[in-house]
Amino acid sequence: MVKMRTLQIFSTGQVARICLVAPRTVSKNWFDSGRLRGYRIPGSRDRRIPLEHLIAFLREYKMQDILDRLVTIGSECTGVYIGAGGEACAAALGADFKLHIASNQIELGFMIGRYAPGSVLIDFARPGKDNPAALCAGLRALPGMEAVAFIGIRDADMSDAAASFDPSLVDASVSDVLNFLLSEIVSQVAKKAL
Repeated sequence: MVKMRTLQIFSTGQVARICLVAPRTVSKNWFDSGRLRGYRIPGSRDRRIPLEHLIAFLREYKMQDILDRLVTIGSECTGVYIGAGGEACAAALGADFKLHIASNQIELGFMIGRYAPGSVLIDFARPGKDNPAALCAGLRALPGMEAVAFIGIRDADMSDAAASFDPSLVDASVSDVLNFLLSEIVSQVAKKAL
């Protein structure tokens, strides 16, 4: 089963680091006052804040810069790649983005379940043995995948009319992996998360 990113849980210390405030501000001023929803761990003074409540809080109090920063934390900077160009894509994205490279559809499914990625990158230009259009359509149909950004990798000279590439199957596509910026993936993941 695919883990939803919206099921992520944060401690007050993690929220404080995200929001650049003191942990006491989160626990006393925001949580205890009821402005930031969450729950206490039974038998402890520890508090936990689900991601969806943190996002709602940031929206309500118009903390857009912090909301933008939130998409670079955790699974939002984790992707799963399938196709023949995974190593080049991982190098282009850099160390801040954890890219898991699947060699086939079965491995891709395991990686999606294990890492709960914010994005799935599908190489339409060098698909290997898998049909990227069928794969993309199949993944879209799975429960929980509506929160995952699909990025299609294609060659610059590849026609959008090519049978293997349907732009409607992906949230974004890129034709030059070496110049593909991490911010482009993060922005697509942010759209899905919000």
